[in-house]
Amino acid sequence: MRKVDRFTKVMLAVIAAGLWVLILRPVVVPGSVRAAAGKQVPVAKVLRAERFEVVDSSGKVRAALETLPDGSPGLTLRDKDGQMRAWLSLLPDGSPGLTLRDKDGQMRAGLLLSNGSPGLSLWGKDGKGGAMLAVRADGSPELALYDKDGRLVWQTP
Repeated sequence: MRKVDRFTKVMLAVIAAGLWVLILRPVVVPGSVRAAAGKQVPVAKVLRAERFEVVDSSGKVRAALETLPDGSPGLTLRDKDGQMRAWLSLLPDGSPGLTLRDKDGQMRAGLLLSNGSPGLSLWGKDGKGGAMLAVRADGSPELALYDKDGRLVWQTP
């Protein structure tokens, strides 16, 4: 019976020590920031994850920073209804891109830097009509215009 009592005491001591470590851990994390009340709040120097989410007071995801399945990073911003409105990413080849969407989720504008050449695309409400402005690799400008059915109507030579 004494062995059981000793084992129980040891286990309780281990559990108590573990709880103390969890409670005191924020105090011993290196670094800190000043909170609104002037108190120092511990800050970790590095956080690692495949996805970070920012949620509103109701728990809806409003922003996400994540590594996409192809290994490239992306940041999405969502409106109060959960619709993606902006997406900032690096494409698999390392090119940065930004797309902006309307309230229905339709892409309306895009900015891309591909192989060192910038491009801006604008789309109509249905995603077909629009314009594309770019700088070619040789430094010359390029402009293309599309009708409401998405057909190319004019392009610089």
